[in-house]
Amino acid sequence: MPFCKIDGLQIHYQTPADLTNPQGQRILYVHGTGCNGGLWNRHMAEIAE
Repeated sequence: MPFCKIDGLQIHYQTPADLTNPQGQRILYVHGTGCNGGLWNRHMAEIAE
């Protein structure tokens, strides 16, 4: 599970593509409605193409 540390907090993230590729745009999805990040999987896959 990839993660980054921000102010000492470990933050998990998901990416459908290689983040080292400088092409394309970046979109940040934030969940918090009582679900997990899987909520965005279908949408991320669609726009990654």
